[in-house]
Amino acid sequence: MAKCYTGRQRSFLYTQTMRKNILNMKFVWLLLHDFLFNLSGNLLHIFLPLYLLQELKFPLWLALTPLLMAMLSYGSLGFFGYKIQKKIGTKKFFTIHLALNLIHNVFLLIIPFHLWAFWVYLAFAPFTGLFSVWQPCQTYLTKYTNKTYRGRQLSLQSVIILLSSALGVFFGSVILTYLGFVSLILIKYVLTILRIVPILKMDNFFAPKMKWKFAEILKLSFSKRFRKTSLSQIIYGVLNSANLIWPIFIFVSLKSYLGVGSVISLALIFQVFFTLFIGRLTDVLGRKTVLMSGTVLNSLSWLGRFIIAFLPKNILFFLGLETYTKFAKEITHVSFQSSVYDKVDEDLDYRPLFDIMSHLGEVPAMLVIVLSLYLFPVLENFIYIYFLICAGLIYLLPLICNRER
Repeated sequence: MAKCYTGRQRSFLYTQTMRKNILNMKFVWLLLHDFLFNLSGNLLHIFLPLYLLQELKFPLWLALTPLLMAMLSYGSLGFFGYKIQKKIGTKKFFTIHLALNLIHNVFLLIIPFHLWAFWVYLAFAPFTGLFSVWQPCQTYLTKYTNKTYRGRQLSLQSVIILLSSALGVFFGSVILTYLGFVSLILIKYVLTILRIVPILKMDNFFAPKMKWKFAEILKLSFSKRFRKTSLSQIIYGVLNSANLIWPIFIFVSLKSYLGVGSVISLALIFQVFFTLFIGRLTDVLGRKTVLMSGTVLNSLSWLGRFIIAFLPKNILFFLGLETYTKFAKEITHVSFQSSVYDKVDEDLDYRPLFDIMSHLGEVPAMLVIVLSLYLFPVLENFIYIYFLICAGLIYLLPLICNRER
């Protein structure tokens, strides 16, 4: 005879089941690492180009070069990093990444006093690209998430990332305004060291053996089997590069670190309130339905970024548009990433393509921007045209949901 439960007992059992499946302890340690990683990273991420542009008087194309080098390094060396992870495991890979990141930051401390450190910083980028944090993170996410609850788990991860990113951007703007660039790097240093705590608590997974070589991976990417998936990943990378340009556009308009920090951090906080709902919606309605809706909404946000270039430069306009953009972007992001991890989980051949394809979109897009600004400096006044192009390209994202077998 089936046992009967009261409403309170059923609620308790449901909560325990959800906690066991969604908030398993290993996943919690991964979330803590993500929090520290994004908090420390966002202290500087959008402000390094702004600092180079404003304080050191770099031309815009040169201020964007660190972003280009990071994308180029991650995209071209990610495959080889995956092979290293296969030999040494995720935990050792994570630890080496952390050590290289600390060394890389030393050159940032020197840049305000000696400009040669900027070129050394760029030259060091391939080492951090080879040991990219995303290599082990992808493995951990595949291992620590459950397909049934993956949308909710990824949206929970998004909440953690959003909160830490909002705090990082806001405090980064405050520290840079009142304490200076060196203080910003020192605080980033301390937060980076703290990441060793969750890393030590995570398992050491070994990536499965790959039967493909790098040239074969590229050939496989554009085969009939993966063509649509690869194209959607490339477009996703192009959109990511445009999102890195957007804070610079805000800064040029508002002329303030605090203005940029306030707009982006407040929009990120608003985004937290609907992120968990989007994850549940993705699990219930399906990846493709939610992704199609997000694509339309996101296209409108790119159009808004183009239109705002012709409006009065008011911080409230930027805040309203950025809040809507975060909402639309999160719908797209959660459903898109859920589809990606489903493919990684189901097909090991897709695993090495996962990182390479998105960076193959980021690198050419950023390279085109940097070269065009170098050759034609007048284009600094027309960079918003890139947003209009993205409004159309985004409609290719749902290709990832098509079955290609």
